[in-house]
Parts: sequence; C-alpha cells; structure tokens
Amino acid sequence: MASKLNKKFIAILAGALLFACLGIAAIGVYIISTDANGAYENAIEQEKQDNLEDALSYIGRAIGKDPSNQSYYDDYERILLKMVPETEAEALERYQRQFIPLKEQRIGFFQGDSEAWQDLVQIYLDRALMFRGTGNWEAVVEVSGRMLEEFPEDGPANIFARDVRLLAMSMSYDVLKLSQQDEFNSTLDDALVSDDPSSIVWEVGLKRRINDAIRYKNSNDTVRLSQALLGDEDGFDALFEGFSKSDIEYTPGIRQARIKRMLLMDTLPLDEIKNEKKLAFEYFSEICDRMIEAGPDDLDPADVNEIRAIFNMGIMDASEARLKIFELFEAGLLPLDLQLAYAVNYMVEDPTGCAEVSRSIIASPRESVGLL
Repeated sequence: MASKLNKKFIAILAGALLFACLGIAAIGVYIISTDANGAYENAIEQEKQDNLEDALSYIGRAIGKDPSNQSYYDDYERILLKMVPETEAEALERYQRQFIPLKEQRIGFFQGDSEAWQDLVQIYLDRALMFRGTGNWEAVVEVSGRMLEEFPEDGPANIFARDVRLLAMSMSYDVLKLSQQDEFNSTLDDALVSDDPSSIVWEVGLKRRINDAIRYKNSNDTVRLSQALLGDEDGFDALFEGFSKSDIEYTPGIRQARIKRMLLMDTLPLDEIKNEKKLAFEYFSEICDRMIEAGPDDLDPADVNEIRAIFNMGIMDASEARLKIFELFEAGLLPLDLQLAYAVNYMVEDPTGCAEVSRSIIASPRESVGLL
C-alpha cells in the first residue's frame, strides 16, 4: 500500500513540477517579449524625435532581449543608415563595429537565411568595388567562402556565393594561397563548362585568359601566348565565341577583355576598338539617364556599381563621358569616389567644373554609414 501511495505521490508531484516549469517558461517568454517590445517602442519614439543615438540603443536592447525577431534587425539597420557621421573616423567605427556586426549577428542566429547571407556578402562586395584594395577583395573571398559552406548544395544561394568568390579571387589572385589558386582555377573551369555560365563566370574566364596572354606577350613567350589566345577549348577566342553564342549581355569587364584582345592583334582594328568604346559609352549614358530618372530615393545600387566599373576600366572615351558624369553630379547622384575622379581627371578640360566639384566635396556632409 505504501509503495502504491509513494508512486502516486511522485507522479502527482512530477506533474505539478512540470506544470510549474511550463508556467515559469511561459512567464519568462512573456517578460522577455514585453521587455523587447517596450524597448522597440521606445526606439521608434526616439527615432520620430530624431534622437537616432537613443533609438539605436533601445533597439539594440530589443535585439538582445529577443534576437529571434527579424524585424528588429531591419529597423536597426534602417535607423543606422539614417545617421550621417561627422568624421571619417566615426563613419569607419560605425561601419566596422555596428553595420557589419549587425549583418554577422543576423546570419549567426538565422541559420539557412540565404537573403541575409547575400546581403552580408553584397556589403563586402560593394566595399571592394568602391575601394578596389586587395585587402577588401580578400575579405570578400573569406565571407563568400563561409556562405558556400552554409549552402553547399546546388541552388541560387550556392551559385551566388560561388560567382562572387570567383570574382574576388580573380581580383586578388596574386596574394592567394596556392591551394586557393588551385581552387579558383578548378572552380572556374567547372563553371565555364556548366549548362548556363553567368556573366560573372564569363567575365572572370575571359579576363584570366587575356591577362595570361598579356603576361606571355610581355615576356616574349610566343608559344604560350598563342595557346592563351587560340587554344581550341580554353583559349580566349574560343571562350569569347562561347560567350557570343549565349544569351548573356556584355558586362564592362567582358567589353574590357574584348578591347584588350584587339590590342594584342598584329594589326590594330582601330575601327572595331572605336566601336566597342562607343557601345560602352552608349551603355554608360543609358545607365546615367536611368539613375537621373529614378532620383536619389529609388536609386539602384547596381547601377552605381556599373557606372563605377565602366569609368574605372577606361573602356569609353573619357572626354565624351564628361558631360554625362557632370549631369549626375548636378543631380546629386555622383558617388564620392567618382566626384574625386572627376576633379582629378578633368582638371585641364573643365577647370570650372572641377572647382565646383571640389568645393562640393569639401562642403558636403559625410556619407551615411552604409555608404562608406
């Protein structure tokens, strides 16, 4: 009898403890949720009063209390991007210690969120495209490699990470480890023979071959030069023919590679080179017009990167492009790095315009954190 009572007592006690634990957990979740919501509401109220520092502080607390709420991350980023640092040091501090860590924390908590991963990789890529330093490209190699580990199976996320990693590796090839160089070459070869190579794959493949050819040309290695240009399967001309048969449109990098190939011919096809530069300028003008029509509120960052690439690659007549570039400046759409380039490159051709651009650079407020 005592044994039966003890078992019954233990069962009742266990049920009571379980119920109590569930109740405590529910209360804990409620308190956390309430605290997080309270901090979030305070953040929005402070934002309305334009107290952005306090708004960030409150919404940071909300994330700390409830890191599973995706909307908190979105609003933290939105508020952070509204801030305009007073100094370059402050901009760098916020970018390195707030903007990027926010993205890192998000992917750390939401495993398998391909959009969050793409946002993070795109941030590093945009920075590399702007500053073009080897160290910036190495950072892209690292973060895209982590994304590939997160998404090892074929699919849009895997292809995005692979293509960005190939581009970054091609831009920092000389400082890659030997194992990374082997990885780059084998991954690129596989991508080029896949069913539908992307524009990045074609660009990186063509650039690899034309850069090899230029190196062999400079060292008077005629055998390897011929192979790099005329090889049956992987020579530049064979690759370019494959690209021409695809539905992929020209990128600035592909057009640059095409022009470089023409410059290696024994007899320069001057008319063809001139036509390629004309086509590049027409494309540049089209993007500029699209940017002006969109205005600053609806500006597509991809368009900004595209005009930056065309200008920096020198694939169009710089004198012909000057007026279009100045139109962007007058519309307040010319990024700071291209403003600096304008002030330097057109000093003789347009001293008045360069002076105006220079005064604007000095007088203008700093870029927002996300545009560093």
